[in-house]
Amino acid sequence: MRIVVRIDRLVLDGMPVGPRDRGPLEAALRAEIAARLGSGEILPTAGWRTRRVAADPVSVPPSAPGSAAALGSAIGGSVHGAIVGRTGS
Repeated sequence: MRIVVRIDRLVLDGMPVGPRDRGPLEAALRAEIAARLGSGEILPTAGWRTRRVAADPVSVPPSAPGSAAALGSAIGGSVHGAIVGRTGS
């Protein structure tokens, strides 16, 4: 099975991230979505498509170690929850 997730725009209002955080945040986001979608949980039916998925807001304390990576993981969990039709993931 091939799963393609494309994120055209990611809005990070009020998040303490800068240009140096982009790599760790992106890597953590990709890894989290891949791990969750590859975990064997119930997925949308074959051929499922949508133009937009609205994920739940997330927050990570700016003082958290590796906060860009933690934020990426939290966003990945939220996006996964929106894809499979759950909230609060």
